[in-house]
Amino acid sequence: MASIVMIAASYKRPHEVVGYINGDAVSVDFFKVQLMNEAANSFQYFHDKYGAMDSENFWTNSLGKEVPIEYAKQKTMGNIAAIMVQLQLAKENGLLTDTSYEAFIGSLKEENKRRKESIETGKVIYGPIQYSENEYFNYLLSNLIIKLKEKLQETEFLLPEEKLKQMYKKDKGNFKFRNKNVEKISIPMDETDSKMMIEEIQKRVNEGEDFSKVVGSYGSSFKMEALLFDNQATRLDYEATGISREIAMDLDKGQISEVYEEKEAYCLIKIIDSTKAELPSYEDRVDEMKKRHTEQLYEQLVNQRIQEAQVELKQEVYDSIKIR
Repeated sequence: MASIVMIAASYKRPHEVVGYINGDAVSVDFFKVQLMNEAANSFQYFHDKYGAMDSENFWTNSLGKEVPIEYAKQKTMGNIAAIMVQLQLAKENGLLTDTSYEAFIGSLKEENKRRKESIETGKVIYGPIQYSENEYFNYLLSNLIIKLKEKLQETEFLLPEEKLKQMYKKDKGNFKFRNKNVEKISIPMDETDSKMMIEEIQKRVNEGEDFSKVVGSYGSSFKMEALLFDNQATRLDYEATGISREIAMDLDKGQISEVYEEKEAYCLIKIIDSTKAELPSYEDRVDEMKKRHTEQLYEQLVNQRIQEAQVELKQEVYDSIKIR
């Protein structure tokens, strides 16, 4: 981040604003919410590095050359800078008119009022009955960033078709995904001697015995499945077979996995066949390539804005903020 400018505390309401980022005010309320979000990470940092334990004076005790409260506040200001530059980008692109926390609180009150009235009149609402400050802020911010990326994808980050075709050609040259036909067996962990039995199967198959015949000799406790892991997997496919899919990708035709755990069962897979997959067509890939390009440029842009951010602190207010 750019150098922090410490400014004198000469104002009538010392607890209203803790500082400014590129001229936009950071309220004490917003800072405190973000500080509470950061507190757990900061505690873990000092616990891992120094073996520190929670105590009444944990946040103010010096550990090495570091003080937990100061560390947490510096991290918090960095997090706020990352948030603020994105709010400012959204404002520049016509997606936001006011970056202040006060405007957000006004929006939160209106939303919670709407939800309360909807419930009282029997209307269906989605999500929580009432939003907390943190919940609603994160909800609004995540949706705002999605809209901002969509806007930039069609403006500042717009890719000509020639560039997209070059990206597709490069992807095609680097594409090494292989489809895997898999046989999988599983047995519930709570079955008597389940781990011992599946480890015996793994050993016998590795010694050359037929996979299905060996499984059959152990009775009906085992479930056997034929699966295809390909490059057309959906989110639901990954949710259902994520661990097995990941393990299969590292095995070649004829290989047997180690015993692993998935969905409260012990599992084992054998690769029956492995074939080179085809990269989806240009038409099927174009939206993904645009999104990937946008994600890369957006990250670069936000990081640049953070580095260039002008941060001013009202030192007296900043120093007065505590965790306990």
